[in-house]
Amino acid sequence: MRDIVHTPGVPLPRFILAADATRSITSYTNDQIWELVVDRGEPPALAVETTFGLRARNFRIFPRFTYNKRTVSNPTEFDGLLSIRPVSPGYIKLVCPLFEPINLTYELWVADSQTICGILNFHNTAKNTQSIQVELSAILSPLATGWQDSERMTFENLNNMVVLAGKSNDLYPLLFVPKSSPFPSSPFPSLQVELDIAPNQVQQVRWVHTASDSVSNAFELARSVTSRRWEAELARLEMAERSLVHIITGSSAWDIALERAHIIALRLLQSSNENSGNPFYVLSRLPDHGYSIRGDGTDYGTLWSGYTALQTYYLSSFLLPTAPDIANQLIRNFLNAQKEDGSINWRIQSGVKTPSTRTIHNATPILARLMWRLFEFHQNREIINFSLTALNHFFESWFLPDRDHDGDGIPEWSSPVQSGLEDNPIYAHWLDGTPGLDISTVESPDLCAFLYSEAQALLNMAHLVERKDISRSVQKRIKVLKSAVEKCFVTKEGSYRSRDRQTHLISKGEVLGKRIGPGDLSIMRRFLPAVRLCIAIKMSEGTLRRPTINIHGAAVPNAEALETLEVEDFRWRPGMGHTTSQLIFIQIVKVSIDGVGPEDEIIVSTADHTTEDLTGLLPLWAGIPDKRRVNLIIRQALQNPNRFSRPFGLPTTTLSTERAPDPSYHLVHFPWNALIIEALVSYGYYEIAASLFSRLMQAACNSLQKEGSFRRYYHAETGAGFGEIDALEGLPSYGLFLEVVGVKVMDEQHILIHHHNPFPWPVTVKFRGTTILHQADKTTIIFSNGQTTIISDSRPHQVKIN
Repeated sequence: MRDIVHTPGVPLPRFILAADATRSITSYTNDQIWELVVDRGEPPALAVETTFGLRARNFRIFPRFTYNKRTVSNPTEFDGLLSIRPVSPGYIKLVCPLFEPINLTYELWVADSQTICGILNFHNTAKNTQSIQVELSAILSPLATGWQDSERMTFENLNNMVVLAGKSNDLYPLLFVPKSSPFPSSPFPSLQVELDIAPNQVQQVRWVHTASDSVSNAFELARSVTSRRWEAELARLEMAERSLVHIITGSSAWDIALERAHIIALRLLQSSNENSGNPFYVLSRLPDHGYSIRGDGTDYGTLWSGYTALQTYYLSSFLLPTAPDIANQLIRNFLNAQKEDGSINWRIQSGVKTPSTRTIHNATPILARLMWRLFEFHQNREIINFSLTALNHFFESWFLPDRDHDGDGIPEWSSPVQSGLEDNPIYAHWLDGTPGLDISTVESPDLCAFLYSEAQALLNMAHLVERKDISRSVQKRIKVLKSAVEKCFVTKEGSYRSRDRQTHLISKGEVLGKRIGPGDLSIMRRFLPAVRLCIAIKMSEGTLRRPTINIHGAAVPNAEALETLEVEDFRWRPGMGHTTSQLIFIQIVKVSIDGVGPEDEIIVSTADHTTEDLTGLLPLWAGIPDKRRVNLIIRQALQNPNRFSRPFGLPTTTLSTERAPDPSYHLVHFPWNALIIEALVSYGYYEIAASLFSRLMQAACNSLQKEGSFRRYYHAETGAGFGEIDALEGLPSYGLFLEVVGVKVMDEQHILIHHHNPFPWPVTVKFRGTTILHQADKTTIIFSNGQTTIISDSRPHQVKIN
């Protein structure tokens, strides 16, 4: 990874340190996560801080140095600039000229979820012996419910060794510095070590911090860590850095953002535990996270309570080619949670002791596509053979009667969360201005596209392992799904729209009437074709309503129909309730309303399918439209600034900010944008894909430069970040970047060059000793053994080491 130089006054990225699940054991319920703070806090210092998952207001450890009666802790007061090199999720190295004759190398290493270590190396460049005093200070600001629950850091003598220990909410932080002594004259709780460093020699000070359920347990843990061979472990971490993909572009801001995102993505991983036989991951990992009050993870919020298939697909773009085995194990977590009917819950909970056994909503059908993506790297037929039956069973679960209400072979979503766009304003009833349409009443082109793509992947796998039974059944599904998608295309708009699941029509909504308070709303209208109703209740005050809505009319010619909608049929948010009729009506006489407040407003409308959202572009990713139609979609929708073409990526909907001021209508979702970029690359529109990726990078880089971190979402018009910090879904993917560039690194001995480099500058890719220089007119590949291959045309090439 590249070094980042700390220049006073210039913001740094946030450096989070956590146990690396690929190198150590992590604890899902007691995961202590740290942040390196360079020149902030009191006092300003080179500190690591944490809240122990909100078990303390703050805890920080920092060194102070005294040389020739000059004491410094703030890096801005050092005699040279500080260089910071993040090596892995749990290891960072800092180098600087500390005092004029003494250089400092400071390594921070999170050994496991309860232990962080520091190694201070002092190199004397003078020609005579130099003396330096090193203090390690620890400041605890407890979060206590009573005086007996807290104790600031104080000296304790354990086994004739002095440590600093404290207490906050039944947690006992402990700082151990071997061969140190107490330093009571310091303004902070500190342990000191005095060094006399001979000319051109290096001396070292080590410290260990642990936090456990007692001082004695923390001390024993610290002692055990000090006995480990630190040099060997850190050397392995340095070597492991070579397994990361290193990218050099024409923009240093891009290089830093891609590297930061890569490390953050790896930091999200959690090692297997007693509840999960495979590694799993969380969606963000910061110092306030990682502690379960219940001790089993069931009290965690959404960032730590599971993940979806689409999120896993996006994470895989950070794991390949570095960790295909981990990516495969993540798929196994889904298949291990499969029910008898083949379904898999939309979000799985790998780390908890008692995960949910009920399938609330079926998972996004993208697991077979993900498995095929992994196969292209690991080429392991046994894995395909082992998982194909389960993947096909999951695919077929989508066509069961409760997911395909009219039995036409075209299923419906049961919730927006399944698509990965849970805040899609068309269906998200909790947003202002939403029509609140029930997503289960429509046939969505994105679901059909997901299933079509899944079917193609299953077909590839079935051919590979000679499963003709699966091939035959899947081929029948493919024809129906493709036909359904193509019928959803609106030529004059150049995009796909959802349609009613029964009428198979794309209807324009109309307000039929409004009423204040209970009573009858007379409609007296006939409809050809038939319509579905959407009913909204705007409450005058916040008390929960128990409405009963009766729709009087006819559902088929000359046949009266009455549909009753009650409180459980509504989806509620503060001040608002939405419901959608299950029947379709050719005539509506009246709507009777009861159980609402006298000042409540009731709005009755027909269902609207014309509002355009990002899901209508997914058939591109599935490879369904032909080239002529793709050109139409790109020209009329993707490159139209009045539709999807926005400065910082593709927004959720094409509504203008004037019509829909709520930012949720205009958020850029990186995983969904990534799917469209993959589609553009597959159709050969490399420059357009590069342009869209560049807009995403601009949003990510702006956030990193201004806030020091990424955000979960970005505003399509302004680039402003929204949502959680350093969350998976807001990380720019180096794997996606390489796909746009046209470089596929299978491993250090096997490289694919798919097409020319569409960016305006050369791109260099390094992986385990292999270097690829991808230029506009040629590509040079230099393998670790010195073998060099030069490619001078833009045709696909496969290059292997001899």
